[in-house]
Amino acid sequence: MKRILCLFIVSTLLLIGCSGGGENPPKDLITTVSNTPTPTTKPSILLGRFEPPHYKITRFDVNYDGDSVHLLLSYTFDTELYQYLKREKAEYHFRIHFPETVAQILGTDQTEMIEGPKVQDNGLLSYGVKFTYKPASPLTKEKVKVLKEDMDYQLQVFDAEKQNFHVNNGFRYLFTNVK
Repeated sequence: MKRILCLFIVSTLLLIGCSGGGENPPKDLITTVSNTPTPTTKPSILLGRFEPPHYKITRFDVNYDGDSVHLLLSYTFDTELYQYLKREKAEYHFRIHFPETVAQILGTDQTEMIEGPKVQDNGLLSYGVKFTYKPASPLTKEKVKVLKEDMDYQLQVFDAEKQNFHVNNGFRYLFTNVK
């Protein structure tokens, strides 16, 4: 009886082991697949901090000097966010994603990412950044008008690891200083 049971177990194991349905994959494929990193991103230390009332966009101007388009973004921190950024020496970056009409005119859908200024020890709460983009060819007055009047710009805010943690959709609607 033991012999039949032992023979049954060995036969079952042989059948299971041989039922792979073809050749084994090459070892380098197995290694590649098993070593594929899984994306693990920890939440940004700035997540939830660039929200009203702690952070407010105060102005956004679009200008064209005949050669380049200049986007000037002004913003203010409250004292709580200011103290946090100062204490943590937190780095943050901005990028503006263009509305479709602006992207067609400029030939790109977004600006380069630029670092926001470090908070000063003097208690200054208002800061600004300037994006400059040089179009491939000069812009007509009509195209400049579209750049200045379109309201659907999107501001993206990133942390030191360039991880997006905040988006302001259509932020130009939030204030009246549109020029």
